[in-house]
Amino acid sequence: MADVPCNGCRACCQNELLILHPEIGDDPAAYHTQIVTNPVTGKPAYALQNKPNGDCIYLGDHGCTIHDRAPAICREFDCRRFFISLGDRAARRRLLRTGLVTKQVYDAGRSRLHTLSEETA
Repeated sequence: MADVPCNGCRACCQNELLILHPEIGDDPAAYHTQIVTNPVTGKPAYALQNKPNGDCIYLGDHGCTIHDRAPAICREFDCRRFFISLGDRAARRRLLRTGLVTKQVYDAGRSRLHTLSEETA
């Protein structure tokens, strides 16, 4: 499980496409899903359903309602490492324009960079 200091942040649970990964153990039958086109591979994939407002269907008033059985993307996602992986400022801006990442997740990762220790960065 990623050790991210979320402190109530829910950016990755809102207006994001949360793709399931059966190849690493996710069971689509265990979740309310929708079939989508994976924006990275271009192939059909299962994703967690979203509420009409764009939030993950499992996001409740007090956070994730399936935290103990969350899919791999939710257990492993680290917005700080994701921010770093996006490359330089120009690459990050291009990716934001594509819609593959939201500004909220981008900003959440950037604001938490200082919490990465040197040995884990």
